[in-house]
Amino acid sequence: YRNGTDGSGRGKSLSTTAKTIEWVYDQFPDVVTDSVYVINLLPGNHIAATAIDLDATGPSFVAKSPLIIRAYYPDLDSIPKIAATTVASGMGVFAPSVNYVIFDHLLIRGSADAGENAIGIGFTDASSNGFRNTTVKNCIFQFDSTGGVDGYHKAYGVRLKSTDSVFLYNNVFIGKSAAAQTDRGKGT
Repeated sequence: YRNGTDGSGRGKSLSTTAKTIEWVYDQFPDVVTDSVYVINLLPGNHIAATAIDLDATGPSFVAKSPLIIRAYYPDLDSIPKIAATTVASGMGVFAPSVNYVIFDHLLIRGSADAGENAIGIGFTDASSNGFRNTTVKNCIFQFDSTGGVDGYHKAYGVRLKSTDSVFLYNNVFIGKSAAAQTDRGKGT
């Protein structure tokens, strides 16, 4: 994935990369899975036009066969950077409505237009279909790392409602250094 083309036969090797995460997700069959689905992301900036909607029209993931979205190379200097240009109010850059998703080794920014209401992964309470047994590990959440120069802000790293369950392991949440102490962003 990255700098490729979304189209038939794409996204299956380094020589035929797809362009967008959501397009790759939409290619998965609508079945109960019996194997693990993996979306590997190459280094660089992955700027989605809108929220990356991991909706229930795709496979039904279970504990032994989850969806994994991860960095192809696990090194910190090769970590993919994820952001969105436009995100609807209350949506995350990643908007999962399915269970058993694993996010691993990603740098998750925010949205250029949602300002202080953007979310890295999740929804506000009113807009969520719910997601359970989601794992977020080895990820970095930058709330505004360049002092507003690039405009990719977010208020929450991971936002969930009371019926959601998320497992967080070894993540880093970087606040907005220039903001007031109470306005630097919330991890969860």
